[in-house]
Amino acid sequence: MKVVAPFDGFIEQSKRVSSTCLINFDRNKYPVPASYANPRVSLHAYSDKIKLVTEGQQVAEHQRVFTPNHELPPRVIYQWQHYL
Repeated sequence: MKVVAPFDGFIEQSKRVSSTCLINFDRNKYPVPASYANPRVSLHAYSDKIKLVTEGQQVAEHQRVFTPNHELPPRVIYQWQHYL
């Protein structure tokens, strides 16, 4: 069988956006544009980035943050443009 589409390897999770426009993933919080506060989005986790998708449209992309030492507190990543 011939593969016609390029391989797009990611792990998908459904996430609810908080009222503060953040989603939790791997102990960290990532922002989503304010117009998407409260509904569910699809999170696509790649090895180096995460993409947030809703209704087939990408609404945000962030570099994935790893915290190897679980004794450190989780990080909150902000993108001020999402709050305008």
